[in-house]
Amino acid sequence: MNENKQILKIEDRSLLSVNGITGLREFSETEVVFETGDDLLYVGGAGLCVTRLTLETGESAVTGRIDSAVFSRPAVQKTFISRLFGRHGI
Repeated sequence: MNENKQILKIEDRSLLSVNGITGLREFSETEVVFETGDDLLYVGGAGLCVTRLTLETGESAVTGRIDSAVFSRPAVQKTFISRLFGRHGI
């Protein structure tokens, strides 16, 4: 289990501040995806801009219209061999 703690704050749906960030996976004007150790943080909205990203301290900020903020585990992708043989292996 991830021991990294996150604090997420949304002000007036126009500024999102978060700590506990370990990386930035992708970003666009409609979605920002942060890495938070074992989980991902998806931020959705419009006109989004990452205004601060300090990985040394794990802090970041996003401005724009914030519509959603969702934590999720990334899907585990199976290899071709594991899909071919299922759970039993070779």
